Amino acid sequence: MKSQRKKKIAHVIYDLATAGAQTVVMNYMRSMYNDEDYESYVIVGNSYSGLPYEEEAKEKGFNVVYANYVPTTLSGPLRPVVNWFRYQNSLYKALKLVNPDIIHTHLMNILPFVAIPILLLNKKKVHTLHSDPYAIPYRFYIFAMIVFHLFRFKVIGVTENQSEKARKRYHLKNIPVVHNGLNLEKYKLSESKSDIRKELGIAEDAFVIGTVGRLDKIKNYPFLIKVFAGVVKEIPNAKLLFVGDGIERRHLTTMVNDMNLTSCVIFAGLRKDVERMYHAMDVFAMTSFFESSSIVTVEAQACGVRCVIADSIPKNVIVTKNVTSLSLDAPIETWVLAMKGEYEKMPQISDMSLFSMDKTIDELKEVYQQL
Repeated sequence: MKSQRKKKIAHVIYDLATAGAQTVVMNYMRSMYNDEDYESYVIVGNSYSGLPYEEEAKEKGFNVVYANYVPTTLSGPLRPVVNWFRYQNSLYKALKLVNPDIIHTHLMNILPFVAIPILLLNKKKVHTLHSDPYAIPYRFYIFAMIVFHLFRFKVIGVTENQSEKARKRYHLKNIPVVHNGLNLEKYKLSESKSDIRKELGIAEDAFVIGTVGRLDKIKNYPFLIKVFAGVVKEIPNAKLLFVGDGIERRHLTTMVNDMNLTSCVIFAGLRKDVERMYHAMDVFAMTSFFESSSIVTVEAQACGVRCVIADSIPKNVIVTKNVTSLSLDAPIETWVLAMKGEYEKMPQISDMSLFSMDKTIDELKEVYQQL
């Protein structure tokens, strides 16, 4: 017989930007909004700033609590220490307000700021790994080792390969996998490609290479721009579409200007309608140095888009026979051929159903139930 009271889950993350980990959290909220067993909350370290996911959460009535961390105005060597305590104090107050049964943290950079709240609140703890265990800065690795072992976190991965790496890296015995799931029906649109392109100012007959993700160094977007420059030489009406934003935008914009590609490259920024952006593309490209998973590659395939990805992307996201995987050390000319569809494709590795949201929620609930 089921308990009358739903268990409270508090997903802790520093913001709700439209990036990978934040998308995972939002997918959990969408799928478990009226769950009969769990009541889900998101604890956001920062303040509300009108980001697309924040707007969606407000519109749909999701339980989002902002810790409203404000950095100190002090300067000098004590500033980082003071901010460290201020952030933890903000998260502690937000978590105490919700009083969850389980605290579920996301992203390594939140871990240094949950130590004191978790110690004081004495709740069950889960952490999702959203990156390659060998790619994180050493200071975060040290902190992860401390909190995972000292505070007895249940650590989960998003792919089998990542979990295997994490077992070795963090000296943990068992790291279950909760795949990044999708509502696959969302990616089937009746809207025409030409209408979406018209909205973006792209000609109907243009050859569009697109990518989705935060504009961050790890995504290796300067390499993608160099590949695109090679494509334009052979296909003059080619366009490069960036969907997302981030700290590298200024650098990328400067690079595009210096290479005289301004008229060919579109920075669409953060979008609520990412699924529509895939349908504007002829090719989806992913050139990251490494990814723990690449849910955007699955999304692109769900939209029927041909994909060209780096071999640093986990192979389990190849869910169709429409994907080419290349080494980042391969010549630019080879990448250009792949973008044009003139290079061999990979065999299908996984079934699309591996990334269904129903399967993901079942996997997640199993982790919660075993705590």
